[in-house]
Amino acid sequence: MLGSSLLYQIMIIGEASNHLTANLQACYPEVEWIDMIGMRNRVVHAYFGIDEEIVWNAVTEDIPRLRLQMAKILAAEFPDEPETESATPAAT
Repeated sequence: MLGSSLLYQIMIIGEASNHLTANLQACYPEVEWIDMIGMRNRVVHAYFGIDEEIVWNAVTEDIPRLRLQMAKILAAEFPDEPETESATPAAT
């Protein structure tokens, strides 16, 4: 069940990335937009070809980094909005 939940969240991240404008993506080349979109496509279309190790690495390594990147992008794109605690990574 947890695996399904993780895959669903990866699909949402990839789908959302795919709906961002090319201009916005170009402003933040450090974000791996194409990889996120590709991962979404793989999850959606390769039901039995999903490598669990790749998914786990994405969840434990890539997504925490992405969360930091998104917090910076949101702060840059919406400077007048108050920072929410959910955008700030939890201390580990």
